[in-house]
Amino acid sequence: MNIINKSEEEAGIQFADIIAGNVKKIYKNIDNYLSGSKTLNTFEKKIISNFSQSNGSSFAFLNNPQIVMWKSEHQEIVDKIKRLISS
Repeated sequence: MNIINKSEEEAGIQFADIIAGNVKKIYKNIDNYLSGSKTLNTFEKKIISNFSQSNGSSFAFLNNPQIVMWKSEHQEIVDKIKRLISS
């Protein structure tokens, strides 16, 4: 196993950081996107379009991303993400 001390030396980690930063921005501003006061850019639209919960809770392991959002306490954000995708 390799431990990377400087993420700036690893392109894959830097790319993951860019994606994580965009997801954080979408999550932080989701209500603004849904109300139309902000708009997603092309990259953000692509990221959010890959969110899938369509397999149902009994097949959550087939969803991408594989996340804990199947718990009922996360349903509000899941519903918002679905609305954002369809808008």
